[in-house]
Amino acid sequence: MSKVVKKTALIIAIIVAVCAAIWGIIVAINSFKRESVKVFTVSDIAMTDYWGDTSETYGTVSTDNLQKVLVSDSQTISNIYVKEGQSVSKGDKLLAYDTTLSELDVEKATIELNKLKLQLDNAKKELEELNNTKPSEGGDEGQGGGSGEVLVPPAKLSGSGAEDDPYVYLWGSDSTLDEETKLEMLSGADRAYVVMVEREGNRTDGQVLNAYGICLIKNGEHINISFFQPGLLPDTGDDDTSENDDGNYTEEELIKRKNELKREISNLEVSIKLAELDLQKLKDEVSDSVIYSKVSGTVKAVRDAKEAYESGLPVIEISGGGGYYIEGTLSELELGKVKVGQTVQVNSMYTGMSFDGEITEISQYPAESSGNYGSGNTNVSYYPFKVFVDESANLQESDYVSLSYSSTENSDGFYVEKMFVRTENGKSFVYVRGENGKLEKRWIQTGKDLWGSYIQIRGGITLDDRIAFPYGKDVFDGAKTVEATIDELYS
Repeated sequence: MSKVVKKTALIIAIIVAVCAAIWGIIVAINSFKRESVKVFTVSDIAMTDYWGDTSETYGTVSTDNLQKVLVSDSQTISNIYVKEGQSVSKGDKLLAYDTTLSELDVEKATIELNKLKLQLDNAKKELEELNNTKPSEGGDEGQGGGSGEVLVPPAKLSGSGAEDDPYVYLWGSDSTLDEETKLEMLSGADRAYVVMVEREGNRTDGQVLNAYGICLIKNGEHINISFFQPGLLPDTGDDDTSENDDGNYTEEELIKRKNELKREISNLEVSIKLAELDLQKLKDEVSDSVIYSKVSGTVKAVRDAKEAYESGLPVIEISGGGGYYIEGTLSELELGKVKVGQTVQVNSMYTGMSFDGEITEISQYPAESSGNYGSGNTNVSYYPFKVFVDESANLQESDYVSLSYSSTENSDGFYVEKMFVRTENGKSFVYVRGENGKLEKRWIQTGKDLWGSYIQIRGGITLDDRIAFPYGKDVFDGAKTVEATIDELYS
């Protein structure tokens, strides 16, 4: 090889080496300049209590080796025969009272119950008539096709937030019950009752599609939620639910009135059940002026009658080491998804107080009645299940309660905003901090989509992991990470 060729090759090699070194320096500088990726605790951005995953049923409380004696404002106690700490046997006298006022209450309660039953009969007859009614061929005039105001939900329509005057919110199918909305509903109070109503077209006079009742209770820094069956919706100033005097309904009016009657029938059935239980309690009061112990055990408490009534507590409590049982029903579609040992929320229809219970038994045979009073799917069978509640709960025998529960299929997951999740070849992944403190791409299992904004996480990450916003030039496998707060994410 000539000296010229050798010299040329050497020069080329030197140039390549210099370029490689320069490129390495540039890469190192760029790597040094890259900012650390902010990572956020999953629990700070997750939604773990989506109430749409919750099913509800109703049941009556029964006691097991436990007795709590309450008095009403119509009862005057003449004698108390026991003291706190005393041992009693079944059949021992506990207290005596005057029943004069209770007899008047029985008469009033009987009249009110008969009124409710008459309303139910009338509503069922009207619904039956409408089912056999053909719609008239009217024009658009008078059909309520859109005269009401169109609002952007959620929007407060009426109410004071009290139990007998709940807030009524126009609620959209994509509305979110976030912390800001909860605080707005509370408006500085410790408790608020809210009925969330979905109306067609988000119009104040639109057809009611769904209605949900929730009670928000402020507990320190947290806000607890319980559910209730909303009664007849308060007047928001735009509804016209008066009867069609001439009996001629357009198709839209016919559908609207049928839906109104179905909701009214469902609410009346629940009200009648409560009224029947109240009447039976009053009848028990006047049947004997002396109350006897139903169990053998220890007297846990004896209270002043007036103070007990004002605070909603029993005058006498006796425990033989038992608790409360409630029987509810679940759909056959939920069999295998609801398990023995699972926790359910028990909400008293009388006091509004909530307690945790545990499922102790699920029947293998369907119930004759669903116990859902129109809220369940009538095309499937329902199976009884039993719930146990500890004796410390402020419940009474024959109390009427709601049972709220989630399937284990849903309770194992949580929801995150979809912006944190990316897809590749049909599979979902996120970027999270690995054990070495560096960013890593991790594949996850997802579930249902909520409102197009949230996605359910079924596996791959936990609430304790730290997750990154998965876009930007600094986001890649092995990138440096830095812990950040939720405030930094949205700022």
